[in-house]
Amino acid sequence: MAWIILEGLDRTGKTTVAEMYKKRGFQIVHMSAPSKKFQEPGYAGPSYLDELIDVYMACNARDIVFDRSPYGETVWPFIYARKAQLTEDELEILQEFEENNQTERYLMYDGDVAAHWKRCVDNKEPLDRSQFNSANLLF
Repeated sequence: MAWIILEGLDRTGKTTVAEMYKKRGFQIVHMSAPSKKFQEPGYAGPSYLDELIDVYMACNARDIVFDRSPYGETVWPFIYARKAQLTEDELEILQEFEENNQTERYLMYDGDVAAHWKRCVDNKEPLDRSQFNSANLLF
């Protein structure tokens, strides 16, 4: 059993590659940004880390391809000027699960920046050009 993590800026082909793995018997798990509930004053429910651990535990010992990952929390908070929902220590906790599942990590990138930006615009991604440029550099 193995895990594959696909990460990168919007419209770099993560979902397309995930679908290729699906044809090989992998289950796709689409990860998304942390819920805004974590930033609400007085929120007292499970943490983002707790929710991710639940997802990871449900995926243990299975062939899984993750379309996006918690590693986006090292980039997106800077782009959208929000507080990161994971610390480096919390990412290390998640990495233990990943190592136990023989995880391969792939960073998706499109070197044709103009074509990549056009795809983002055409698909109405919620990024302005400055945010796109910054995210492109950070990823």
